[in-house]
Amino acid sequence: MQEVFYIIFVQNFTVLESKDHENQLSLELITMSIRRIQITDLSWTDILFPNVLPLLSVQDWFNLRCVSTDMNSMVEMYLAQNRTLNLSGLKKLSEQAFKILTENATCLKYLNLSGSKIITDDLVRSILENNLELTYINLSDCHHCTADLLHTLTLRNTRLCHLILQDCHWVTRDSIDFHATHQGLSQERKSTPSLIEINLTGCWELTDDVVKNFLSRFPKLKVVELGNIYSLTDTTMKALATYTRDLQVLNIQGCWRISDSGLRTVSEYCPNIVKLKVEDCRAISESSLARLRQKDVDIDRALDRTLLRIQQMRLQYMHDRLVI
Repeated sequence: MQEVFYIIFVQNFTVLESKDHENQLSLELITMSIRRIQITDLSWTDILFPNVLPLLSVQDWFNLRCVSTDMNSMVEMYLAQNRTLNLSGLKKLSEQAFKILTENATCLKYLNLSGSKIITDDLVRSILENNLELTYINLSDCHHCTADLLHTLTLRNTRLCHLILQDCHWVTRDSIDFHATHQGLSQERKSTPSLIEINLTGCWELTDDVVKNFLSRFPKLKVVELGNIYSLTDTTMKALATYTRDLQVLNIQGCWRISDSGLRTVSEYCPNIVKLKVEDCRAISESSLARLRQKDVDIDRALDRTLLRIQQMRLQYMHDRLVI
């Protein structure tokens, strides 16, 4: 790593290169000095923290802590003012290591804990309480948490733009209603909530009424993922068409109660959709998808031309019978 800094410094001083003998001597002296510079001699806040440490992995941070006392102090200081923490997929991360990474953090804006096997309410609650500027939270597949954690999140983290709770089966109707009531639009709260992305895929307990109430409180939503919530019907689709006119991404995979009628309503009133997930939606056919395909919407279901032809023939047959 020290060689990298050496190269950077030399490049920054190439202005000294010239045919002039004094400048050549100056460059040589600077080069000799640079070779003796340690990483920790560089400005932590101006160089290392914004440009180097964010590029390292979590394992690299821990390795640096073991090099020297100065390195340990540098990493500790960085973690205290770090704004982005992505621990997704780190299945071997221990509880002790997690505490080292988070116990002094107070400036986090991005927190991704998806797939963590050690996450509990107590471990995450302290992060939520100490980092009030969080705008992105991902707790997907954190199966050891409870709905009480969402209560803390609702009260403490009021600047959320992205809330990802995919396959968090512990999410309850009451917890979502509580979040909508305290962070969404209301007569008392005139400012528009900042939430633009919600992922509730796999939160099985939710119903049409709960989702409808939630959508009505967050009109700036652009990404809504509701896959595998089997109780949802066209009532939810009508709510999307009514309250989320800026919708761009919609996921209703596995919602087999939603029909062509509901999708047509959304496609009519939400003109900005660019991505749609409808895999395993049995009641949705090409008759409603065709219009979206014409708008170049990215749809996860491939076009079945044979099935489309059969549907067109069926519609033509029904039309002919009505004419007769």
